[in-house]
Amino acid sequence: MPGIANNGPFIPTETLDSVPAIADTPTIPGTEVILPLSRWEDEDKCRVGIDPKIKTMIAITLPNHVFKSIKKKPTAKGILDYLDVTYDGTDEVRQNKIIALKREYELFFAYKSETLKQTLVRFNSLVADLDSLKVKYIDFE
Repeated sequence: MPGIANNGPFIPTETLDSVPAIADTPTIPGTEVILPLSRWEDEDKCRVGIDPKIKTMIAITLPNHVFKSIKKKPTAKGILDYLDVTYDGTDEVRQNKIIALKREYELFFAYKSETLKQTLVRFNSLVADLDSLKVKYIDFE
């Protein structure tokens, strides 16, 4: 699945040899073309079928309200990219979350009206949020 998540669905291709354009001129580099279905090997057919299977696996794990927003995405990579931005945010959003959570961690204290258990729950929630963003909270300056 990592290859599809990074590169998109597999499409069988072949590279045509490079040929000289005209005598005494540089060669034209090889061109990659999509193989016709009749030339696909068994492995190609298997690899092409992985993307729809992954799309199905992702779709059945999502709640209905989320599924409605991803059902028109053509590839598993498109779905994963959409979910990543929707739920994790862009890199800028992640950095802003990290800054806010670090600040909250540095200024953490127990409220007067709160029990020790409530304070611990709030602190553990903050640590879990930092962990989910892969922040090492013991390394803060």
